[in-house]
Order: sequence, then structure tokens, then C-alpha cells
Amino acid sequence: MNSLSSQIQNITQIALNRIENFQKRKLVPTSRPSKKTKLQTVHRAKWGPLKKEFNFSSSDQNSSTFTEDQENLSISPTSSFTNSDQIERLNKELEQAKLTLQFLQNSLKEMSLENSSLKELLSQSESYRKLLHAQLQELRGPIRVFCRVKPFTNKNYVSYPEAKLQENYLRTITIEKDGIAQTFTFDRVFRESTTQNEIFEEIIPFLQSAIDGEHVSIFSYGQTGSGKTYTLEGSDFEENAGILPRAASWIYKYLEKCGVQSSLQIKLSCIEVYMEQVTDLLSDHYNVLKLKANSKGSLEVEGISWHQAESFEGLLRLIGIASNGRMTRSTHLNNGSSRGHTIYQIRIEGLTMYGNEIKGKLSVIDLAGSERANVESYSDKSQNEIEAMKVILSEAKYINTSLSCLRRVILALLARRSGNSQIPPYRESKLTRLLQDSLNSGKVVMLVAISPDNFSETRESLKFGGQAQVVNT
Repeated sequence: MNSLSSQIQNITQIALNRIENFQKRKLVPTSRPSKKTKLQTVHRAKWGPLKKEFNFSSSDQNSSTFTEDQENLSISPTSSFTNSDQIERLNKELEQAKLTLQFLQNSLKEMSLENSSLKELLSQSESYRKLLHAQLQELRGPIRVFCRVKPFTNKNYVSYPEAKLQENYLRTITIEKDGIAQTFTFDRVFRESTTQNEIFEEIIPFLQSAIDGEHVSIFSYGQTGSGKTYTLEGSDFEENAGILPRAASWIYKYLEKCGVQSSLQIKLSCIEVYMEQVTDLLSDHYNVLKLKANSKGSLEVEGISWHQAESFEGLLRLIGIASNGRMTRSTHLNNGSSRGHTIYQIRIEGLTMYGNEIKGKLSVIDLAGSERANVESYSDKSQNEIEAMKVILSEAKYINTSLSCLRRVILALLARRSGNSQIPPYRESKLTRLLQDSLNSGKVVMLVAISPDNFSETRESLKFGGQAQVVNT
């Protein structure tokens, strides 16, 4: 709109300058020209070149009007008007152009006011949507607990009777051994046949919270080999893609649909907590990072690298690099067991289309598998095998200690809703210290992954998830 108004003003000014030059040439001639010379001079003053000097875009709403006006200002080569007739005609055309300019300027002003009003209305509607979304999530609870059942990989003595249907959702799961059944309740239970996309559909409301500027944490908890990494990352970036790559795709598509992708920055960091040491999986060098509190009391990781992703493909590449750098080891339960806790953090920062600042964060945490130490005799082992077994036992000790601390923190947070003043033991573990800000003031999704292949570990995972669900209700 501003460009169109500027072009119109330029045309008007050039028209005035040409009239003035025309008057100087025609009203004060140096000699008496012939009739033929007169016509040639008048013809040189034609107004047609205005159209070439100001190449209006075909998308401008009023460009056709000005093209006609410019063409009407042209003087025909066969014209025989006197100088005064020509000047009078040009003055009339100029007055008409001024009136048209005034009309368009008034229309432009009205459209600008209307545009501002619509933006304000849209901003109010967006604020109202955020409020309703936040209230809905608050009613559902700050921590949502889901359970996913991994399909059988070998026959064992854990059986799962048909889950009970409540409100069209699978919410309960029962395990049975030696005729004794135990039932656990969750916000949602995903059967063995549940697809990756079906699980992701339950996560979308939390992604909206992250876009709206909140801290959202999604973490998987369960025994080794129960499908935690598969649920979060998947086995590929297509049909079997997990929550993390699907969330990245959803965020970019949402921002593109809203027309604000260019004004927001999406950055990724990835750290691993292995045996109480924090390392950066996206750094070119292996360095142990230190944790410290900043002036605002929040925890900072010294030396952590943040990488801006300009596109969805760029973000996937970074996720792949981090995933390949994780510490894994073959155990008696899983050939590729994660021996550390991996924390992916996606920051969404910038200005919305309404000029509001946004600082959202999505944390996806793939916890190392909980497992009981498998103590074997060293008598028939080589020295290398003995050393490897000692490392595995040490890893299991650190893993179980940090997971135990995480359980206490979550239960303490949930107990606050019942008026309990217990302080969560964040400082007992590097893992809980890193998650303190997100757990304390954000939305949390806990995915309890269970496998029918191990009854005792399955029962412990369900017990913890069930406790969290009961306190959260």
C-alpha cells in the first residue's frame, strides 16, 4: 500500500514539473516556429512515457486506473490545439489526478485502520486460544502418564488380560502371575498393536504448549529392552519414526502454516549423562561439562553447544549425529542398551506475528534402562571379560541411582498438589538437576515402556507409573 501511494505521488510531481517545463518552452519561444515545428514540439510533450517510467505491478489493485490516466495525458500528433488550450487540458488532467490521489490516500488510510483492527482481533483470539489450551492441560494435570506395551519377543510367564475400556480409551492394564492379578491405571495405555503415529497424536497438545512458550518434557521410563528409544526416536524417519522426529516435523509445519517460521529460531542441543558425567553429543570434542547456577538461580551447563536448524532436514541431521554418539553396550537384556541418559532440547525463540516474544522449550529424554545387576561368577571369565563385567555393574549402579532419584522427585512434585510441602531432591543426581526447571514449571509426559519378557522389571515400572498416576489424579 505504501509503495502504491509513493508511486502516485511521484507521478503527480513529475506531471507538475513537465507542465512547468512545457510552459517555459511554449509561452516564451526564442523565434516564431512554423506550424510543423509547433506540432512536433507538442508531440514531444506527450505523457505516454509515464507508463514506462513507473512500471506498476499487475497485482496492484488500482494500477489499471493509473495506466489509463497516463495514456489520457498523451497529446495526439494530429492535435491542433493552441498553447492555452493544451495548458488548460493538462491542468484539468492534473486536477483529476490529484483528486484520484486523494481518494486513494483516503482509501489506503481506511484499509490500514481496518488491517490494524483485524490484527488486534486476531491477537485477542490467539490469546484466548492459548488461555483455553492452558486451562485444558491444567485440568488434565501437570504430569501425564502413558504406558506402552512392547510386543512379545519370546514366550514368558507374563500375561496381559484384555484391557478394560473406559470413556473409549484404554486406561487400565492388568498383569497376572501364579493366579495373582495386579491392575494399574494410566492416562492412556497403548497396546502392542499401537502404531508410532497413534502415540504421537497424544503428544500434539504438548507440542502446542511448547509453541505457546512453555517448557515441555517428554521422557521414557522402563526396563532395558522395553522399546523406550524406539518410541522416542524410531527405527527410521518415515513410517517408524518416533516422537522426536515427528515432533520436529510438526513444529516446522505449524510455524510455516502460521507464517512465522522466518521470524523464529529453532535450536537444538543434546547432552548425555553417563555415570554422573555430562557430555555434549553435538560437540566436536569430548569434554565433561560443568553445571552451575546463574544469577537468576537457574541451572546452566557450561560449554554446551546450541545449533540452529534452518529446516526440518537440518534438525534431523543434528538428531542423527547426537544419536550416533550415545554410549551403548550389549547386556543380557539388550544388545544395544543405552548406558546413559540422553537429553534432547529444542528451543523455539523469537517474535510472533503479533510482535510478542516467545521462548518455548521441548525436552525429549531417553532414559537409560532400569535393570537389576546380573551378578555372575568370575571364576571362568578372562581378565578382559571380568573388567567388562565390572564396568557394566558400575554403569547399572549409576543408572539405578539416578532413576531412583528421578522417581522421588516426580512423586514429591505430584504430592504438592495434595498440600505436601516435601522438597524434591533435585541435587541428588545430575539428571534431576538438569531437568529441574522443566519438571518444576512445565508440562511433563511420562511414557512407561514395559516388556512381557521380564515380569519383575515390568511390575516395578508399572508400580512407579501407577503411583505417579494416582497422585496426579
